[in-house]
Amino acid sequence: MGASGRLFSCLTAAVLLSGCEDLPPPRVLPPPHVPAPPPPPDGALENAAKAAVAEWREAHDERDRKRLEALYASRVRFQGFELTREVVLRFAEAESTRSPSMRREVSGTTLDLRQRGLVVAHFATTKRAMNRITTETTTLGLSCDLRGARDCDGVPCEAHDLPRCLVVTEDSSAYGETF
Repeated sequence: MGASGRLFSCLTAAVLLSGCEDLPPPRVLPPPHVPAPPPPPDGALENAAKAAVAEWREAHDERDRKRLEALYASRVRFQGFELTREVVLRFAEAESTRSPSMRREVSGTTLDLRQRGLVVAHFATTKRAMNRITTETTTLGLSCDLRGARDCDGVPCEAHDLPRCLVVTEDSSAYGETF
């Protein structure tokens, strides 16, 4: 009797007698190999985070709701509170209504890449409105999707070449640091 006939006999006997110690162990097939995605190009994460900070400033200054919607995650930890994107956008609209001439300048951006899956950007935001100038420290937590990032061979990357970053946390010293 061949191995498969013997296996069938033993399986039948196992059901009837619950034994078959002399069978070879079943073969376990290794899981199919799924290649890991390629690592992002050097600097792609940093460039994407800096681009997200610039987009954050420009979208706020231009009061562009569609750009802001695309920039914020669906849930944001905003000034210490878990809020929906819609509530954060209403807050931005209210700030724009109070100070329609306000413009932001961002300086001194530093990036913290130590938290896996999160880039923390710290920078000074100077707000100018009419005769009033205020400077505050702003912290954005950015979740960046590295799939599809490309190496741009030393030339400036186009926006579609960079990973996409979403704002998942936002804090400002004007309201007290909560990050």
